[in-house]
Amino acid sequence: MVPKNSRSDSPGIAPMLRWMGKGRAEGAEAAPDMSGEGGDARRRNPAMLSWSASPALEAILRALEDAQRAIEEAKRYLEERLAPFQKYLADQRRSMDQALRQLDTRIKPLKQYLQGQEQNLERVGAHLDTELKDQFDEFARYLAEQRRILAEAGRYLEEQPKPFRVYLDDQQVTVEMIYKDVEQKLLPFTEHLREQQRILERIAQTDVLEEFRALMEYMTERQKAVDKFAAAADLKPEEFLRETAELSRKYRSVGEGRYSLLARVLERCRAADEAFRRSLKPGLAPAGEPATEVTRAAG
Repeated sequence: MVPKNSRSDSPGIAPMLRWMGKGRAEGAEAAPDMSGEGGDARRRNPAMLSWSASPALEAILRALEDAQRAIEEAKRYLEERLAPFQKYLADQRRSMDQALRQLDTRIKPLKQYLQGQEQNLERVGAHLDTELKDQFDEFARYLAEQRRILAEAGRYLEEQPKPFRVYLDDQQVTVEMIYKDVEQKLLPFTEHLREQQRILERIAQTDVLEEFRALMEYMTERQKAVDKFAAAADLKPEEFLRETAELSRKYRSVGEGRYSLLARVLERCRAADEAFRRSLKPGLAPAGEPATEVTRAAG
């Protein structure tokens, strides 16, 4: 079966986790303090992304789901097509193991016979060396020849299992040919996955993460300004617009001009603030028309 990796271990997931601020290394920013009343509110209302809130988000979600389905289908395809070959190889090993056990049963008595003959020759040789060496020098050469024959017979018996092991190795190579062919056929798919990995790594680069962090902080401060304006009983739009203008100036220097997305967002918010400012000013009424009607039309 194809190995099952957990999603957190997948190489394509790690950059996305970094981009979302998860799994940071030691020394990274500490998690927000969840104690006290503010922490209770955050626990009750966690920031959840609604993918249906934007056509762009829906497109991203569809792409991610399509990629996930493609990987799952590829995995299922491999499991269905390749599992029989793994079973074949396992069956081959089991059969060869059984054959080797039978072979060992047949040659075991021969090995025992050879060991017994070797021991007999050793005893005879030791006796000749100590007591009869001068009288039986020619017989000693005969014993040496017998030892050579026994050693050769022992090597012959030791070589008997080798063809079975070579056969198993050949079967492994044969099945590996099938796996290799599948790997070659899937090369375009795996290259596509590697390209996805490179894209994820690009959006998880330090500059991108820092720019999104700056955007998040800017939006948070801007929302605080909106909350303050909305909660004020007298609704002073000029104070609100001054505060948002100060925020724009503050964040315009962040990144030293490297953050193009932040610059575009700041410009878009500035234009929105300016449009809001203009909409609050009453227009000049044409001759013969009450100013209130023009103001109402402008609103």
